[in-house]
Amino acid sequence: MRKRGLIIAVLGLLLFVLGCSKVTTSKTDTQSIKTVKSVDYTQLSQSQKNEMRFSFERRDETDMSIIDVTVVNRTSEDVQFDGTRFVLAHTKGSDVTSTKGEPITVKSNSTKKFKSLFSGVDDDDFKTVGLFYYKNTKNKLAYSEIDTTISKSTNLKDTDLQKLYRGKPKKKITAPTKTDENDNQVNNNRQTRLAVPTGPITNAQQAIALVESQYGPAPEGLQYTHMTDETVGPGDSIKNNGQMVYWVRLFREGNGVSLAVDDWTVYPDRTVIHQAPGELDESNGDSDNDDSNNNDYDSTVDTNDDYDIDDDD
Repeated sequence: MRKRGLIIAVLGLLLFVLGCSKVTTSKTDTQSIKTVKSVDYTQLSQSQKNEMRFSFERRDETDMSIIDVTVVNRTSEDVQFDGTRFVLAHTKGSDVTSTKGEPITVKSNSTKKFKSLFSGVDDDDFKTVGLFYYKNTKNKLAYSEIDTTISKSTNLKDTDLQKLYRGKPKKKITAPTKTDENDNQVNNNRQTRLAVPTGPITNAQQAIALVESQYGPAPEGLQYTHMTDETVGPGDSIKNNGQMVYWVRLFREGNGVSLAVDDWTVYPDRTVIHQAPGELDESNGDSDNDDSNNNDYDSTVDTNDDYDIDDDD
């Protein structure tokens, strides 16, 4: 009996030790698994932003330029950006907005280059000092310098560039006159201009930029936007006659209601048709039943020119 009791005690002690070992291992494994979540750049503290570096590199293409960006992330966070919210601003003239359709993510303690953040930028935009920022001017990234192809975030401390960007010194603040109020109204109504995309159209923002480049900025009180329906696909494209297209609309806000003014259909190959996708279906049906269709004008703008395509990193 004593021998049997001793064996049972030894087995019990062995099971207890093995059980503790499994619990300890499980806790260790759980503690070793860490998930790093991506945060938007605007959510970083100022000290974290100081650990980020940006380098904007300009590449010339005929009378237009393409701008790549290299981002250095020395923070402990994976930092994310909206590819359509970078802006190249000038104190005089309209702003240029990026048209990169997908989110940009830079992992913690890494460096990454993104090609064609801005595309189709007018060379005149580099004849004066500009400012690269993200979403709003609280998130300054670098000054756009004159006569150089690379602008780095370290130049934000350059007092000469600061003065050139701001222009004339600000006057002493006084009560606004009628003229001042009119000037402020003009500045508030300044158009934001999208960079003209090069290569295939891959998202709705690029489609809007292409329409704007051909038909001009939206008149005062009107805005460009993109429309979708139940067939919405990648880049906010929609299905029309079996292929994916982009629906661009010019509209006016009135009494809380959006009033349509004009519509365009943009194809990935850069063909722009001055009609809404639904109207194209109707016009195609009419042309099948009537061979005597006489158009007073050609509503199709074919911009399917030769172009080079850069592979994004």
